Amino acid sequence: MKAFIAVVGITLGLVAAILIADELQRQLQRSNPSLPSVAPAPVDCYLNKKDGSVLSNVPAGDFLMGVRSKDSTVEDNEGPLRHLHLSTFQVSRFEVTNAQYGRFVRATSHRSAHNDKWKECAAQWGMQAPVVCVDWNDAQAYCQWAGLRLLSEEEWERTARGTDARIYPWGDEWDQSRAVFKTNRPSTVGSISSGISPAGCYDLAGNVCEWTSTNYDGKSSDYKVTRGGGWRDFNSAHLRTYKRYGSIAKECNDQLGFRCARTP
Repeated sequence: MKAFIAVVGITLGLVAAILIADELQRQLQRSNPSLPSVAPAPVDCYLNKKDGSVLSNVPAGDFLMGVRSKDSTVEDNEGPLRHLHLSTFQVSRFEVTNAQYGRFVRATSHRSAHNDKWKECAAQWGMQAPVVCVDWNDAQAYCQWAGLRLLSEEEWERTARGTDARIYPWGDEWDQSRAVFKTNRPSTVGSISSGISPAGCYDLAGNVCEWTSTNYDGKSSDYKVTRGGGWRDFNSAHLRTYKRYGSIAKECNDQLGFRCARTP
C-alpha cells in the first residue's frame, strides 16, 4: 500500500508540475507571441489507480492517417493518406516510467531475459525516465497487470497528429526544441511541454520509440509496429507522426519503450 501511495503521489506531483508549467508557458505566450505555443492540457482525464497513469480521453471520430506527398524521406508504407474512424479511447499522457515498471516487476516477479539491461538503464537514467530495454511481451505483460493495453497503430497516430493531419505533434514545422532528439540519453517523461500533442500527450516525437499492438504490414505476430522515434535519432523525418517502423517482438534496445491505452 505504501508503495502504491508513493507511485501515485509521484505521478500526481509530476502532472501538477507540468500543468503549472503549461499555464506559465501560455501566459508568457500571450505577452510574447514569438514564444512557442502550448496546447491546453485536457481536463477530461482518467487516473488508473493500479499504476498511477493519467490517461487523456480521445473522443470518437474521423481523422486522416498516412501521407499523400512523397519525397526522399517518405517511405512507401507510410501512405496513402486516408480517412479512418476510431471509437473513443483513452491514452497515457506520459510514457511508462522506470518507477512504474519497477513496481510491476516487484508485484508480479516478472521474469524477462532483459531485466538486467532494464535495471542498468534505470540506474543510469533515473526512475522518472521512460522505461527502455523491454520487448513487446514485457510491455504487454505490464499493460495486463495495470488493467490497460497497448495502443493500436491507428490510435497512436490519432493521438500524435489530431484531426488536422499535422506532421509533428505540435504542427507542421520541425522545431528541435520541442523534442528529445539527438541527445546522449532519454529525458524525464513530460519534460518538454511545447511538444505536447492535440490529445495532451507528451513525448510522441522523440525520447523513446513506442511499441504498439499492431502487427507490421500483415506479417506474423512476431513483428510489431513501433512509432515515435527516439532520443538517439539524427533525422527529424524519423519523428514525423506518420513515420512507421517494424520491430521484432523480442527486440530490446535503449530507445524503445511504450505507453498504455484503455477502452472506457
